[in-house]
Amino acid sequence: MSSRRVQVRLIAHSGTLAEPSGAPVVSRMPDNDRLVIHAPGSVALADAARADGIIYAAPSLIATPDRLAEAILDPVVLLLVTADDRVPIHAALVGRHRVAVLLAAASGTGKSTLAYAALRSGCRVSADDVVYVQMEPRFRVWGAGRALRVPVEARRWFAELTDLAPVAGPDGEEKLLVALVEAEPSAPVAERTAVCLLRRAGAAPGLRRVDPPTVAAALRGGLEPGFDRFADRLDRVVERLSEAGGFQLDLSSHPRDALPYIERMLAELEAQP
Repeated sequence: MSSRRVQVRLIAHSGTLAEPSGAPVVSRMPDNDRLVIHAPGSVALADAARADGIIYAAPSLIATPDRLAEAILDPVVLLLVTADDRVPIHAALVGRHRVAVLLAAASGTGKSTLAYAALRSGCRVSADDVVYVQMEPRFRVWGAGRALRVPVEARRWFAELTDLAPVAGPDGEEKLLVALVEAEPSAPVAERTAVCLLRRAGAAPGLRRVDPPTVAAALRGGLEPGFDRFADRLDRVVERLSEAGGFQLDLSSHPRDALPYIERMLAELEAQP
């Protein structure tokens, strides 16, 4: 594990940059090491090879810390730490105490909606789309989410979401933002995990065990944009995540139906010596 120092400088500029109303946050990576973010009146540059990031933030962004963190600060910091021993995996992280289930599936399968249902039921949710796997000095899985980005159509199942106004993300897609408030000081970290592959079945829900090759193939296959940049670092992480096999969870039309299976997986993890 690298012990190098990561540095991020945050500079509040005088406000002379234009701050167009409603302008989106735009991110791009010229290569695997560099990240450029443009936000209204603000810009950020990060270089993973140099472990250095700099953010020039407009007064309006400084005045909204949550927005600053979500749009710029978190992506910059995460790029810098993933250059060492933090490999991103496309999954949600649902758990309690020091155990968690990684809900892995392609975009649009229902990870965020199921994560929200689990949150309502009392589970800890640390991420709904990206988790970070650490191998040294010991295995850990980290969530870095500040909010769940729940699809607008989730209102059909959860009436309390009706009053939330959709918010456009960096990709322009509008979602409902539900803040994550962690009660445990070390809550974003799990030391014992199971991988659960989600499948949209459309009928009765069900859970079955799957073998290590099935889990490994699912985690390696069809990497979506962004995650494919770390393909050359996946082998060791996938081997660790899949060594005990995992689960496949068939989703019905209502996310609530999957909650007993989430509870079952967490209980099995907690019962392990």
